[in-house]
Amino acid sequence: MNKTAVLQIPMEKSLRVKSEEGAREMGFTSLQDLVRLFLSKVAASTMSVNFCEIPEITLSKKAIRRYNRQLKKIESGKGFYKLENAEDLFSPSARK
Repeated sequence: MNKTAVLQIPMEKSLRVKSEEGAREMGFTSLQDLVRLFLSKVAASTMSVNFCEIPEITLSKKAIRRYNRQLKKIESGKGFYKLENAEDLFSPSARK
């Protein structure tokens, strides 16, 4: 005998579509998997829920230029050095 239950939650279709996309981006195979995990954690009293909005950050044109310059520097390897081990962090000669 299968002991499963079906949970039906009325919602706008756009909310479901966006939630499915978000669940996939988070690595879940489906929205149902995300809900199942959430409910399992709630049932086991191992879930803490905090709701807060993540503010959208808009960079100024100047900051975007600076950020892009830094990315180019990182990609080119200029100004960086490779360490072989943790001791190299404290050895000035390893930073050349």
